[in-house]
Formats: sequence, C-alpha cells, structure tokens
Amino acid sequence: MIKRSLILRVCPNCKKEDLVRKDGVGKYCRSCRAKINSKNNIGQYIDIKGKKFGRLFVQEVYCLNKSYYWKCLCDCGNIVIVHGNKLRSGKTKSCGCITKAKNGLSKSPEYRSWKPMIQRCYDTKARSYKNYGARGIKVCDRWKESFFNFLEDMGNRPQGKSLDRIDPLGDYEPKNCRWATSKEQGNNKRNNLILEAFGRKQTLQQWADEYNMTWSLLRQRIMRENWTVEKALTYKRK
Repeated sequence: MIKRSLILRVCPNCKKEDLVRKDGVGKYCRSCRAKINSKNNIGQYIDIKGKKFGRLFVQEVYCLNKSYYWKCLCDCGNIVIVHGNKLRSGKTKSCGCITKAKNGLSKSPEYRSWKPMIQRCYDTKARSYKNYGARGIKVCDRWKESFFNFLEDMGNRPQGKSLDRIDPLGDYEPKNCRWATSKEQGNNKRNNLILEAFGRKQTLQQWADEYNMTWSLLRQRIMRENWTVEKALTYKRK
C-alpha cells in the first residue's frame, strides 16, 4: 500500500485544522463535514500565536482572501495585521515604527556617525575601507545590527565631537569608543609622531599645545632643520 503524505489545512467553514492528502484529493472536515481540497483551500497553516518576531508579539489569526494574517502588538503599542509569511521570513519586524524612526534620525549627527562606521568597515567600495575593513577592523554585532543599540550605548553626540576609537588598532565597540574632538582624535592616530623630551613622551600636537606653538612650526624645526626636540620647543626668536 502506497503511503500518501498529508498536509495540515484549515476548514474554510469551521476554521478547524484537518489533514489533507498532498495529491489534491478532497475530503470532508471531520468536525462540520464541509469539503476541504488541498489545491483550492488556503495555504498551510502554521500556528505562531504567542510568538514574537522582532518587535511584534502575535496575538490572533485572521483568514482573509484564503490567506492567514496575524494581529500583532508592537513594542511601541500599535496594533498591526501582518501576513504570516512576512513574519516568519523576517521581512516585517515592527508596525513601521523602526523605519519611521530611522527616517527621522537619518539626519541626526549620531546616525551620520553610525552609517559611515558601517560602510568603512564592510563596504569594499567605500573610500576609507582600505584603512578600516581591509585592515580587519570590525563593528561589534550589537552595533552592526541596530543603530538604536549604538545610540543607547554612545548617547547623543556632543557638539564639536565625532566618533573615535580609544585604541586605534581595536574594533568599534562600546568599551573602545568615545565622542572626541578633532584634536583628541589627531593625538590618537596610529601614525602619530611621538616625541620624547624632558623625560616625557607625547605626540607632536600635544607638545605644540603645551608650548603654545603651531604644529607646523614644531614639525618644521624638527624635521627640516634637524633641531632637537628640546631646542625646537624652547627656542625663541630675538
């Protein structure tokens, strides 16, 4: 005897589940005796009530136009009706609030720091990819997956500051990132010129700031005129 495979269907009359042969042969619902046909009836019923997909909590099922739709409660409080396939495939993760929030925040300074961070680490066509992604620098999974996680960890970007890695050889992650001024970032570059003078080591920019002189003048005295660091810092023209 040939064993025929069965699929789960829902009776269009009483909405109760029943098994139907995949070869299209119809049968009657054992509950209400209505005829069920695996070719003409609605698609396979997968119960996802009580599950959560993204920000949507599934509450109730509806049968509309021979398809299943689910009533979902979003984390933001809105109610939305979504096709089951879109929930299971991950195409729909919210009532639309995520997209609206992204559109509203896309012009924010925080988003303008987050987006380029992702691009220079993973977009091979990005101009600065060679200095980041090509060197193995990555973005932690928490930030890579969600801008909102990045915003939660870093907070609002202070005016005059931008995203900076504390360890220039490390990855983008909460413990290795800060909002920093351009001068702070300049002092933190991996190719900085470190100078030793008076028993201390500092970057060229830090020495220039300490002795109230320009970065270019100090560099010229040391690199072009071959002065010692001490002389370059303390020399005063008559």
